Amino acid sequence: MADFAALIARSRRKVHNTFAFACEYVDGTLAAPVELRVRWHYKQAPIGDIENTGYAMIIDLIEKAIFDKDELLAKGVTVAAGGRLTVKAPGFETVLVIDTQEDQPGPVNEVWRVGKLHAGLAP
Repeated sequence: MADFAALIARSRRKVHNTFAFACEYVDGTLAAPVELRVRWHYKQAPIGDIENTGYAMIIDLIEKAIFDKDELLAKGVTVAAGGRLTVKAPGFETVLVIDTQEDQPGPVNEVWRVGKLHAGLAP
């Protein structure tokens, strides 16, 4: 039987290669945007007094960008807060702003919280 950690790493890389979007990453340290494949996850988190009122008062959207560490290393990219990620996949086009790095779940993925670029901010 294969080493369990190696099996998880192989599985995560397969998921990433299957579901990643074509994106461009740029921040103040780069001379030009860098092409990357990134997974974009989002989920709704109900916030409020669900126990007493039976429903959430606010629904918060939590968005994450998941990068492949090997791709970042190969392309010499260090993701940083404030960086911009342009999602180019048809139907999903948007600009995401890199926010906070999450605890890393292993040797394959690098996970960051992101937010959509709001109108009025320079791209």
